[in-house]
This record gives sequence, structure tokens and C-alpha cells, in this order.
Amino acid sequence: MDTNNTRAALLITLAMVCFTSNDAFVKLLGQYVTWQQALLLRSLAALVFLMLLSPVLGGLATPARLWRLAGRRRVRLRVAFEALGLSLWVLALVNMPLSGAIAINQLLPVFLMLGGVLAYGERPGPHRSLAALVSVLGVVMVVRPGGETLQVHALLAVVATACMAGRDVVTRGIAREMSPVHVALLSTVTIIGIAGLLVWWSGEWRPIGLSALGAAAGSGGALCLAFVLVIRGSQMGEVSFVAPFRYAALVWGMVLAWVVFGERADLWALGGAAVIIASGVYLMLRERRAVIRDAAAGTTLAQGASGGAMPPGPKLR
Repeated sequence: MDTNNTRAALLITLAMVCFTSNDAFVKLLGQYVTWQQALLLRSLAALVFLMLLSPVLGGLATPARLWRLAGRRRVRLRVAFEALGLSLWVLALVNMPLSGAIAINQLLPVFLMLGGVLAYGERPGPHRSLAALVSVLGVVMVVRPGGETLQVHALLAVVATACMAGRDVVTRGIAREMSPVHVALLSTVTIIGIAGLLVWWSGEWRPIGLSALGAAAGSGGALCLAFVLVIRGSQMGEVSFVAPFRYAALVWGMVLAWVVFGERADLWALGGAAVIIASGVYLMLRERRAVIRDAAAGTTLAQGASGGAMPPGPKLR
């Protein structure tokens, strides 16, 4: 199996755990403050953690460095997707069940597959396409049209998920020598500015207690780590290959929804989760078999070229 793809899959899996933990913290934060404040406080906490990581992972993030980074068109496009996606996601998340939001977010691999086709000319093939359609069916089973989670905020969550996919597709085209921490810092600074304007425009400010500060700190720390992991993972592996590993968020999200918020999944939700996970596992196993088969075929061809046994000719059907 491709080493880069394997490492990218591990990074994406860990990133999904961090992102889901961040979602839980944000939802907790939304119980104490407005969604605009939640977006602002989460982003301010993330900025603190990223500034601490910056000297270690990418060098000191000076204003001049960030300004030069902002001059890159792909970086600006990534920041735009990030800002719009996260703003809509926080608005949806604080107003709907966590389990429903996480289920909708499982549409991300489908959007990523489309992005890989449109941006990089990747060919997902019929099996990947079928797995994507099956995962959509699983999401519908969890959310259920007509259920309490399918409302305006659920539609906003879908749009936010599409923006997140656009962010990750654009990230793959960003040069690897660019520090992922600096890219994340630039996105976070932009979101802080947007969140500040949203708070000012809303004209509402709720007192911030210790519980809100603790939730913001937890959210910022989880988001900071997720930023770094997802940037490296997206740069390292094929977009359509690493997509199924994002399903780790579904399991972890349902666990957090039950433990933290008391959201009990019914049979439809559990069945939908099983369908989503099964489609991802099927795709991963098929990818592994395909890579092993291609490697074996390459070895046989190499032996034939060096004077060894020639590979058999094609069978007539």
C-alpha cells in the first residue's frame, strides 16, 4: 500500500476525532453564549494554541510571513472556504442535535470525491461512486426527512460541509513547504475578524463565565490539533483515497452525543451509522486488494523484463 496514503489516512482519522471533540465543546459553549460569541471565543482560543505551536512546527508567525502567505491565491481560496464553512457550521451546530450534525457532516467524503474529480481529474470508479451513494443513504437514515433535525439549520450544515470539502481540496494544491500552522493561523485570524463583526452586528453579548471559558479552551485546543493533522493529511494523500477515513467522526460523534448531551440513538440512527461505516470499510478493503494486485502485477512484469518468467498473455473471452 502507498506509504503516503497510509500515513494520510492515519492523520485524517486522528483529525476527525479532534474535530468531533471540538464540535462537542462548541455545542457546550453555545449553551452559555450566542453562536456569534461561540465562534469568536473558539477562534480566539485556537489562535492562542496556534501561536504556541508556531515556533516549534513552522517558525515564528510574524505579520510579514502571514502577509506573504495571504498573497498566494490558493491560500486565500482556502481561507475563504474555511471562514464561510466554519461560520455556518457553528450556527447550525448550536441549534441542532450533535448526532444529527455529525451525520450530515458524513457527506464530506461525497463532496471531496466530487472535488477530486473536478479539481484534479481523479477517477473514483464505479465502486467508489457506489460507496458514496450508499453513505448518502446512511446519512438520510440518521437524519430522516421530516425528523426534528431536518430543518433550516440542517441545510446550513450541508452547505458548511460542502465548504469544508472545498477547503480540503484546495489544501492539496498548497505547496508542502508552507507551514500548516501558518496556514491555520491565517484562517483563524480571518475568522476572528468575521466573528467580531457578527457579534457587533447582532448587538447581543452574554456574560462569559468559567464554564464558557473552559469550553472555549477545550474547543480551541482540539481545533488547533485538527487543523495541523488535516492539512498534512490532505497534502500527503489522494483526496478520494483518504475520504473514507473521515467516517471515524461518526462513531466518536455518536459516543459524545450520548455521553455529554444524552442524545440516545434509535434503531434508524444506528442502522444508518452501520450503513455509512460499512460503505467506508468496503471501500478501504477494496483499495487494499487493488494495491496488492497492482504490486504483484508490477513484480511479474519486472521479472519478465529482466529475463525471468514472462507474464501470461491476456485471456480471450
